[in-house]
Amino acid sequence: MENLKQKNFDLFTAYLEKYKKQKDALGLLLHKSMDLFSHIPQEIQLIISKELDVSMAHISGVISFYSYFSFEKWGKNVIDLCTGTSCYVCDSKNVVKKVKEYLKIDFEETTKDDNFTLLSAKCLGNCVSGVSMRINDDLHENVTKDNVIEILRKYEVKPYDS
Repeated sequence: MENLKQKNFDLFTAYLEKYKKQKDALGLLLHKSMDLFSHIPQEIQLIISKELDVSMAHISGVISFYSYFSFEKWGKNVIDLCTGTSCYVCDSKNVVKKVKEYLKIDFEETTKDDNFTLLSAKCLGNCVSGVSMRINDDLHENVTKDNVIEILRKYEVKPYDS
């Protein structure tokens, strides 16, 4: 595991060297950190601050503002469950309840096996299709309390996936 962390750290520093002179380097570096580490560790924030000559307060503000960035490590599968008005009318309340019970977590939490992180999305822009849920890059439409567990099971870690 330590070798993987070092490999990802080396990949990050190489990426930093390549892009640190660009105007949009902060966003690029934060995205790269999420891709490599599933969050933006304090150590990475300090490196970015030093290399870009940007305050830690500014970096923290950017991470806090954008929902894609996180201080806490996310699971392998990130669930964005729509809780907006249209989905609420289509019974998202009961879908949310079923997901939380099944995964045994609340919003902004990660399962003990690091497989799922559950996030609340205010709108996924798919209001015409009932309750919407995005898992990683996959958009699921017409999600109900009766089919949500079947959807989640497709993303569960199998023993051979580890």
